[in-house]
Amino acid sequence: MNGIRPQEILEIQAAVEERAASGAELVLATVISIDGSVYSRAGAMAVFAGGEGAEGAIPTAPRQDALFLNIEAALASRKPRLAVLDIGEDDPILGYGFCEPGKVELLFEPVTQALREQLQRLCQILSKGGGVVAAIELE
Repeated sequence: MNGIRPQEILEIQAAVEERAASGAELVLATVISIDGSVYSRAGAMAVFAGGEGAEGAIPTAPRQDALFLNIEAALASRKPRLAVLDIGEDDPILGYGFCEPGKVELLFEPVTQALREQLQRLCQILSKGGGVVAAIELE
């Protein structure tokens, strides 16, 4: 099944709230499309912490590749950005369970107060057994 999974949203929201409380700069990365392993899926999400990072978020400090540059650019501009990245078999990001080898199109969103509020609303609906339809609109 493609798409965002309810449990994943709850975990992402919890991670964002924990890390945001520490003042860490965070970016939410969402897989938009893939061209690679069948184990990858659109809708997979991960939270990245700029610089040295925060416990529980994927740190970007030791990286100097396209992933790192896109995360840092999203943090600097405070605007979402879309990028296509090549994820190699030896890419360290695979150790965090995010993505699979191949080309991946990612949406990088700086975690703002508005995004946190949207995640909180979504989690309230899910925790009450409600259903949601998630869509990403790109302009």
